[in-house]
Amino acid sequence: MNEAKESIPLSSAITEALEEKRPMFEDRKAQLAADIAELKARIATARELANRVPVGMTFVESSNLLVGNPQSLDSQQVQTKMSVFFKTQDPDGIILFIGNEPGKKPEVRLSFSTRI
Repeated sequence: MNEAKESIPLSSAITEALEEKRPMFEDRKAQLAADIAELKARIATARELANRVPVGMTFVESSNLLVGNPQSLDSQQVQTKMSVFFKTQDPDGIILFIGNEPGKKPEVRLSFSTRI
């Protein structure tokens, strides 16, 4: 019991020190909330601008895109780098890349499917 009574002044000092810092923590909390709100607004603006970009093609279930091969394909390198960006309208939408069958000329075929 005596030990508990002796720790009361220390507990009171710690409580007072924390109470003095409360405004600093409240200010920081408010600043973080404002920063997060600004970031969300910027993300919304970026999405809105990105959605304004006209798309070259729209794919529906079982759509295919066959890209014509250049005439000089045989003399070109074996590998090529390519970047393609897709956005599916279905949360379960997937995009498949299908290459050539054995023995056939190389071709690029992109397929879109909303079924898994």
